[in-house]
Amino acid sequence: MHNMETWMEKAPKIIDMGADFRLRAVEDWKYWYKNEHTASHLIEKFVYGVPELYREQIQKADYIAGPGCEAIVSILSLYPFVKHGLIKKDLISHQNAQYYQFFNENNFLYYNFNLHEERRS
Repeated sequence: MHNMETWMEKAPKIIDMGADFRLRAVEDWKYWYKNEHTASHLIEKFVYGVPELYREQIQKADYIAGPGCEAIVSILSLYPFVKHGLIKKDLISHQNAQYYQFFNENNFLYYNFNLHEERRS
C-alpha cells in the first residue's frame, strides 16, 4: 500500500494480492485490521477481483484487488443463496489454532487470525 502510487506510475495494470484494496470503506479497514489505511484515496481505483461477479468491471480495470482465500470461498458458495434472498448475510469465522501453531506471529503482519474470536469475546 505504501508504494502503490509508485507502482501505478510504472505498471499499466496491477493485481494486488494483499488485503490493501479489498475493502471499499476505510472504516471497515480500520475496524478489521486495527490500522490506518495510508492509501485510502486509491481504493476507488480498484475492482474486486471476482470474475464470477465483476467480469465486465475487471475487463475494463487497470487495478484489481485480489480476493482473500476464505472470502472467495464464502462469496462463491453463498452468493446464489444471498442473491435469491434464501439466506441473510452474516459472517462467523473460526481459525484452527493447531494449524497456526506452526507459524511465527510475524508471518501474518497484515491479518490477525484471532481477530474474529476476539470480537466475539
